[in-house]
Amino acid sequence: MRKFILLWLAVILQTTPLLAQTPAADKPAPFNPVQINRQLDAMTAKLNSGQVTKEQTSDFIQSLTQLQASLAQVRQNYNAELESSTKKLNALGPAPEKPSSEPAAISKQRKEYAAAVDNNKAQIAQIDLISAKIDEINGLILKIRNRQLLDNILVKQSSIFHPQEFGQSLASFAGFVYEPVSY
Repeated sequence: MRKFILLWLAVILQTTPLLAQTPAADKPAPFNPVQINRQLDAMTAKLNSGQVTKEQTSDFIQSLTQLQASLAQVRQNYNAELESSTKKLNALGPAPEKPSSEPAAISKQRKEYAAAVDNNKAQIAQIDLISAKIDEINGLILKIRNRQLLDNILVKQSSIFHPQEFGQSLASFAGFVYEPVSY
């Protein structure tokens, strides 16, 4: 029995540091619209420069997709907070016409909930603006890819009606038809 208890304590002591680190690793990064806007502006500048490769556009699309997923999660969190703050504000009832007639504690709570509602609405608006910017960048990437595809089509194929191309094709065909067959 004593060996079992010692073994159990050893396992707990070994796994405790891992358990302590797990919640910190799962915590998402805070929402920073200024940093996200800088990243999106850098992507837009790189795309507009005309010196972007296919690999870079693929990387941009991948990072934009990840950003959209994280923004959707953050927006959902702000919506939940907004709904909670709005319910609490509505539970306090309408504000009296004379602010002095309301108890100080309720007035303080009303101001806190109103500030929370305003903050959540502002953050949701920031997320919506960033989402619109991401959509514009996706459209720009689509234009660049379509232009690259069109350029590849036009460069790799020449018209058969071009005299030099027609002559070379005719000579190749004649060589193929008159080639002696050996059995």
